[in-house]
Amino acid sequence: MFVLEENPSTISWPVKVDVAQSGGTYKRMTFDAEFKVIDNEELQDLFNPEDGATKTDYEWAKQVVLGWSGIQDSKGDDIPFSVKNLKTLINKPGVSQAIADALIESRGKAKVKNS
Repeated sequence: MFVLEENPSTISWPVKVDVAQSGGTYKRMTFDAEFKVIDNEELQDLFNPEDGATKTDYEWAKQVVLGWSGIQDSKGDDIPFSVKNLKTLINKPGVSQAIADALIESRGKAKVKNS
């Protein structure tokens, strides 16, 4: 049975980032992102806008990432969510793709069509 209910406005979902290590290996690191819940049309428009305007990774991420937990600095101190810290995070290799994958996965594996 499928119960049609109102969606929550946000959802916490794990983001899995494979960070390159010396020697050609990767280390899996994870954190939880708090995503704004969007419908499939909004998801499609986020990555393939109808007007054809290309969004940077930071531009689309700041529309849907509302917070996080599990991100720390090298001393083990929690790094609080902020727009500035999101921009720093997004610039790390592999992070924007990992966030996009987690967002899509949180939507029940909704498909994003490429234009």
